[in-house]
Amino acid sequence: MKLPHLFPKLVKTACIPCCIAMLAMGSTPIFAADATTSAPAKPSDPKDSKQITAPTEKPAAPWAFRIGAPLWVSAISGSVGVRGRVSNAAYVPFNDLFNKLDYSIPGSLEVGYGKWGVLLDGQYTKLSDNLNTRDILFNSASVQFAQAFAEFNLSYKVVDSDKLTVAPFIGTRYEYVKLSGQASATKLGTILGAPSSFDESKSTDWADPILGVQAQYQVFKPTAIVAKADVGGFGAASKLTYQFFAGQRTQITRSFYMESGYRYLQTDYTSGGFTWNIAYSGPQITCGINF
Repeated sequence: MKLPHLFPKLVKTACIPCCIAMLAMGSTPIFAADATTSAPAKPSDPKDSKQITAPTEKPAAPWAFRIGAPLWVSAISGSVGVRGRVSNAAYVPFNDLFNKLDYSIPGSLEVGYGKWGVLLDGQYTKLSDNLNTRDILFNSASVQFAQAFAEFNLSYKVVDSDKLTVAPFIGTRYEYVKLSGQASATKLGTILGAPSSFDESKSTDWADPILGVQAQYQVFKPTAIVAKADVGGFGAASKLTYQFFAGQRTQITRSFYMESGYRYLQTDYTSGGFTWNIAYSGPQITCGINF
């Protein structure tokens, strides 16, 4: 048989199985997958699947602490009396007091838990001066003055928003005063009946209940306006004591803050022969940390 006669038969014989196979497979390409057609998803094993969840925001800590050192540049005015003798100090500026200042130890601590707050604030100051006796009755004389106060109060925020907080408080203010004097007499002083030398010291202290309110308004993120006022005494110890402060607080860093403003404190206390009707007034600057 000649090849030209067999070729049509071979082609016909070979094409029939190919056509049957293509019909059975439909229009699916043999070598390339259609881009629009995806293979059936293989069932996933729950053990192999990893679910990614968004991180939850950590709730704010309910505790807050603020520790500061308030530097009060205060002047003194009023009257002081011992054994019924009262002397008026119309106004003694801070410059005059600074020249006689031995030292001053201030401190403040605030603790907050939710809407509740506790404040402990105080200062101890000691002054001393040498008197000019002119060597008539006394060769030398010196006096020392020590004064301390401490405040403790418990507050609760009745308004607590991002912009404004208002917290009334109740507490007590403790005050301590000590006067000391030393002198040595001249011969003339001894002849006239003055003691050759003396060293005397008298002190007294008292505590007053106080009621007040403190507020803070956030001007912008790092800076806020702060104010505080209280009144107390009510005859329990002092006839009357009151205080106010107004200023601003700036958060310098996350943990360091600075506060500046004007502070005024007045106390009118009389007991026996001791009189203490004194007002402290002047600017106050506080630096501290909070966490």
